[in-house]
Amino acid sequence: MNVRFFVDLDETLIASGQGVTQADTPMILRPGAHAFLATLGAYGAVYLYTASLPEHANDALARFDLAQFFDGAFYRGDPVPRKMTNGMNFLFDDQALTREDIVEQDPSESWMTKSTPFKGNLTPIYVAPFEIHGRDKRPNLQDALRAVTVLLSQTFEDA
Repeated sequence: MNVRFFVDLDETLIASGQGVTQADTPMILRPGAHAFLATLGAYGAVYLYTASLPEHANDALARFDLAQFFDGAFYRGDPVPRKMTNGMNFLFDDQALTREDIVEQDPSESWMTKSTPFKGNLTPIYVAPFEIHGRDKRPNLQDALRAVTVLLSQTFEDA
């Protein structure tokens, strides 16, 4: 079975503030992000799925050595190819999304939830927002890993 993980960037893997330029934008990496992505990669393909512009996302990937964990990236406005929607897909995001939020296709709404349709199977997993002046809140990345491990084990037991 194809297993894919789509992981949001801002407030999920990193927290960032406002800078005058991209180079001086403050960013911090969420605790456990490398281990989280490495564990997901052991189960299947991992894709960055972000509403950020490529310049911001690529800067974060380079600053924190995150690119090594991703099999590809989808930025604001990039469609997810239909062939990638088959199999088992998980979306990790800092917004509590429902399946209905994700499959609706109204481009006037937010990019993450509306304009990139998933026709196949997609399970959203909520991760509490990570903020630059805050602390890691629950559910955090470890909670998300536990959730996906349970879901995967149930799926493979049923197969």
